[in-house]
Amino acid sequence: MIQALRYTEKLEKVGFSTEQAKESVQIWMDLMEQNLATKADFKEHYFMSKSDLRDVQNEMKDLKTELQTEMKDLKTELQTEMKDLKTELQTEMKNLKTELQTEMKNLKSDLQTDMKDLKTELQTEMKNLKSELQTDMKDLKTELHSDMKDLKSELKKDLKEQEYSLTLKMGVMFAASIGILSTIVNLK
Repeated sequence: MIQALRYTEKLEKVGFSTEQAKESVQIWMDLMEQNLATKADFKEHYFMSKSDLRDVQNEMKDLKTELQTEMKDLKTELQTEMKDLKTELQTEMKNLKTELQTEMKNLKSDLQTDMKDLKTELQTEMKNLKSELQTDMKDLKTELHSDMKDLKSELKKDLKEQEYSLTLKMGVMFAASIGILSTIVNLK
């Protein structure tokens, strides 16, 4: 209470009326009693806090043990899942390998069949082409023989005509020579 009187006096010195100073200090005192903790309050809570702290520590130990157990269980579960996943992946990879080998074998067989068919087709086409070429060459040979025969006939005819023409010319020249010789001989 002595402190309250001092605060009231100080407020009056700075310009508060006596009534204002008393009212302000009273408000302040009420606030302190209701909202601020005393040393006794701290001691009471301090003992409570130690007890609470022990409870919290025990709870934390229990929680730690529980978490360790859960983590161990989770680790075991994850290891099992990873092992199962590994086995599953190995099985899938083995199946995929077998499937790919089968597909490659089938593809190889298909390619061999296609190549065989293509070879047969090409051989047939080459045989047909050879036959066509032989026929064309035979026709060309026959045509050339015919043309050569016709040419030979024409040449023989032309040669006979030339021979006849030359024979006539030679006959004329021979007759003219004899005529010239006779004239020369008669002139002499």
